Amino acid sequence: MIEYIDVLDEHMQPVGVATREEIHQKGYWHQTFHCCVMLQGENQDYILFQKRHPRKQTFPNKLDISAAGHLLQGETVEDGLRELEEELGITAAYKDLLYLGVYKANYETESLLNREFNHLHLLKSNLQLSDFNIQRSEVSGLYKIEWRSFLDLLHGNKEKVRAIGFEYNLRGEKIEGQLDVSREDFAAQDASWDGYFRFVFETIEKVLG
Repeated sequence: MIEYIDVLDEHMQPVGVATREEIHQKGYWHQTFHCCVMLQGENQDYILFQKRHPRKQTFPNKLDISAAGHLLQGETVEDGLRELEEELGITAAYKDLLYLGVYKANYETESLLNREFNHLHLLKSNLQLSDFNIQRSEVSGLYKIEWRSFLDLLHGNKEKVRAIGFEYNLRGEKIEGQLDVSREDFAAQDASWDGYFRFVFETIEKVLG
């Protein structure tokens, strides 16, 4: 099935429609939905990261924002809520999300030109890792990192932090455990933590006070 996506200009105004393949081959501007899930505990909060599937075209096996996906032709930002259900197996109302703004991503890899308007959101949740049912064709696992520790990684105060979670191996076996992760283990979209990651998590830091 061919997916069609609205093409925008650099000012986020619609100018046409193209297939997903054309969007990335020709570097057309388009829109995506991104949501960072914060798991709230009694004493500390955690940021939830998905581990990208090893067969993904971009950033395979890297830790990434909790859920994200393209907005298709005619869709609104609110329609992006489906990514939470598709990738994480949870449901939420758009009113439960905190809108963080738009990050204008512009980067290249060997296989694509990516120019996106990322609509960023935060979802605070009392769910446990065991409550999530991941889309195993896209996501190989989920890991949580304590919020303050992650900020230390973001600001360069730590080289590694502890990630706790699970993933499925290629035989479909669920492996629970812990990882010590550094910046190199994340899908830094613009090849630098000074871009997307800094914008997202410093915005969350400001919002939470």
